[in-house]
Amino acid sequence: MHLIGSPSSITRVLDDINSISLITLVIDETSNVTREKHTAIYWKRLFKQISVCHAIEDIEINQQTQQSWGHEHYSLSISWFLPILKLNKMKRLVINGSALSGSDDDFRLLACAFPKLKELGVSPGYYSQGRTLACLLYFSQECPDLQEIRISLASSVLLNLDAVKKLPPHTIPVNHQHPLKKLYIHSQFGQIQPAQMVQVAQFLDLIFPNLAILETYSSPTAVEISNWTGVQQTREALQATTWLDGFRQTTSEMEHGERGI
Repeated sequence: MHLIGSPSSITRVLDDINSISLITLVIDETSNVTREKHTAIYWKRLFKQISVCHAIEDIEINQQTQQSWGHEHYSLSISWFLPILKLNKMKRLVINGSALSGSDDDFRLLACAFPKLKELGVSPGYYSQGRTLACLLYFSQECPDLQEIRISLASSVLLNLDAVKKLPPHTIPVNHQHPLKKLYIHSQFGQIQPAQMVQVAQFLDLIFPNLAILETYSSPTAVEISNWTGVQQTREALQATTWLDGFRQTTSEMEHGERGI
């Protein structure tokens, strides 16, 4: 189903949602929300209506521009999503145009709720400040089929690395084989120092060792492009070193075995 209009008009259309077995829902918000009162109420109602669609697998929300209420940034709140967290058949959740607010703990709830998720896409925005690299661990743990993530993180690289360091060591996988291929991260880190780049690369390689694409997105600066290109190259170098160490160890064991015969 593809719905176009303001949140209030879409909720009116969805009043009969109980009689519809939805698999896919695309919502294009076209209204100027600065002129529409109580938008948050309509979004909450909309997600409550969607929550009765137990077969739904794909939700995409598109907003033409990032709107605002008065002088405040307008962002979809992850707290409004609570009703749909029981929809455990979800395979795709994509939000374009508006940011999605939520901390690392909020995104942990999201990861736990959607174990079959294959694609997660979140637009960047001001309200990503409480979200760090640490939240990616939860998707690595809880969503074994995830293939693509697009996410916005807090702007401080130190805040991100501190959050990773606070993760219990036993929760970070060893010899993990998660299939994630594409990771797009919106950041405003500024120039990452070499040691920080290695730390980020090591963490991402542990949780997503099969990354083919690691890039920034959404009008990136040259610095951020360089940052994530460097992280990916460092990650690949770490993998090559690990492979070479394993090859040398295997070769050494074979040689010792032959000498012992």
